[in-house]
Amino acid sequence: MVHQLQEKGIDLLYAVKWKVRNGFNIRFWDDQWCGHSPLKVLFPHVDALDGNKQCAVTQRLNCSYWSIEFRRMPRGCTEESQFTALLEAIRDVRLSDASDGWIWGLDHSGFSVASARFGCLMFGMFSDVSVKCMVVLGFEFAEAMLSTVILAS
Repeated sequence: MVHQLQEKGIDLLYAVKWKVRNGFNIRFWDDQWCGHSPLKVLFPHVDALDGNKQCAVTQRLNCSYWSIEFRRMPRGCTEESQFTALLEAIRDVRLSDASDGWIWGLDHSGFSVASARFGCLMFGMFSDVSVKCMVVLGFEFAEAMLSTVILAS
C-alpha cells in the first residue's frame, strides 16, 4: 500500500518512524528505525559488506558474529569507523516480545488530524479537504491516504 502511494509521488514514510519492539517487521538497512535516515544511508560502506540486504532488525541485533553475515569484515579507515559508529548507534536498542509499530513523527504528542493536516499541507502532499480523511495511524492511515489519492486521480 505504501509503495502504491510512493508511485503517485506521496511519501508517507517521512511522517512516521518505526518503533522497534521485536524487530521482525523492520528491515535493518532499508527502514528508518534508528536515527533520522535508514542505516544504509548512514553507513553505506558497512551496508555494502552485508550478505543479506533484506535482513530484519532482530537478525542483526541477535547476531553474535558479524563475520558470518558479512562478505568480509570491515577493513580500512572508512569501513572500520562506520562499523564502530553503527555498533554504537544500535548498542542500546532492546528487543521485546511485542510487535513492531509506528511512531507519528510530525508531533511528539502523537497522531492527530491537526498534525497530519499541518504536515501534509506543509510538504504540499494534499489539499486541506483531502487531509481531513486522515483519522487513524498505521495501515488504516495508509488505506485512507490511498483511497483519497485514488479518488482524486
